[in-house]
Parts: sequence; structure tokens; C-alpha cells
Amino acid sequence: MENTGNVTLDNVTVTDPLTGLNQVIGTLAPAATAMRTTTYTITQGDIDGGRVINTASVTGTDPTTAAQSTVATATVTAVQTPILEITKTADRNFYFLDGQVIRYTLEVENKGNVTLTDVVVTDNLTGFTGRFRRWFRVRPKPSRRAIYGYLGGSEPRGSVERGDS
Repeated sequence: MENTGNVTLDNVTVTDPLTGLNQVIGTLAPAATAMRTTTYTITQGDIDGGRVINTASVTGTDPTTAAQSTVATATVTAVQTPILEITKTADRNFYFLDGQVIRYTLEVENKGNVTLTDVVVTDNLTGFTGRFRRWFRVRPKPSRRAIYGYLGGSEPRGSVERGDS
């Protein structure tokens, strides 16, 4: 903050609602500056939103007790890295009988830093389709596991469950 005027300002207060800063500076002479540091912790919503826009204001009174104020805004852009990974495994490495069931496990993991929505897992061999409406990245990263069996010539059977890996 800098008093760019030619009179002393009293009751100078800086406010930053995003960070919770509300601090009285006091008196600020002409050409004088004051600096305050405040912090904000990024949330998942900020990453998903793509940026944080923060506005702070400073107010004070001049010698005639008229209010003086100004605002400043800073924008910080998120680096969004969506990464979706799928792994498919079978419960066996070979088969030898007609009618044997192979149980497949599909594990889908959000390895990025943004929330993914409407994730659809499809397996053309078995006809399996699973849809996940909202996918949050938390620690540990959530995964979704699609487990189903396939019996040659029959309808696929299966379920979708939440994994903890």
C-alpha cells in the first residue's frame, strides 16, 4: 500500500476477505508505503475452477475526515492436469473348458489433480458399461473397480464398486 496523495491518511485499514486479513495500519504519510503478507490455502474447488481471484481493499481518512479507499486484485491460475488411467486384469491366465467364466477387473483411477465428471468405462467384449457421475481426487486417490464375469455365448454379469486404491 502506498499513499500516493499529498496529505497524511489516518485510520488506514487493509482488508482481504479471502484470506481473512483485516488489519489496521494506522497513519500513512504522503509517499509512505506499508506492506502486509497474508496467505490462502488452495482447495480442490480452486483447482477445478482453474483460478483464484483475490481482491483486497484499503481504506483511510484524510485530514478533512473524508473516506479514501482503493482496491487491488490478483489472479493466480491453476495448472490443471487431468489424467485418467485404466487397468484391466483377468482372474486367470488360461482357460481349457467350454463354459468357463473369466472374471475381469477394470480399475479406473484419477491420477490427475482435477475432478473428473461423467467418467464412462466400456468393455466391448463383454458389453459392460459403467458410469460415474462425479469423481473426486482425494488422498488416497479414489478408484472405481468394475468386476464382471464373461461366459462365452451368455450375457455378461457384473457389478461396479468403489475401490480404495
